[in-house]
Amino acid sequence: MVCIGFVVLTSTGLMQEIRHSISSVELTEAIPNIEEVIQSQVKKVIVQNYNASEIQVDYSQSSEQAVHVFGSYRYSTTDGENELKLPDSFASVHTIGDTMYVSILQPPRRNGIHSSYPHMDVTVIIPEGVTTEITGNHKVI
Repeated sequence: MVCIGFVVLTSTGLMQEIRHSISSVELTEAIPNIEEVIQSQVKKVIVQNYNASEIQVDYSQSSEQAVHVFGSYRYSTTDGENELKLPDSFASVHTIGDTMYVSILQPPRRNGIHSSYPHMDVTVIIPEGVTTEITGNHKVI
């Protein structure tokens, strides 16, 4: 009876879910820094947060005319699994005409019995004096 139970758990994938919930580890990694120079024709910066986590937006008083994106990423994983590792394309910066778009994307998440919703702490630094529009969950500091 016990063997049949293990066969059922293994064949349905429940055994893997049980292993994952028992041996998972929470990791925190630094988000790769993004620095994008604001060209002279840019009049407006639009920050779009598609991430469920709140991002922080700060206005720099330095003379450097650049947008900086940095922060940390926390996720749960088991040994040898990299399915929730932050992809290189967690954010995108595009300049179209006189507008620069900074998009913060939703990181991968794991669904199932042992769901995992990674968390990103993202800070976006914008030069003071640049017209800014922010969409999504954010806090201005």
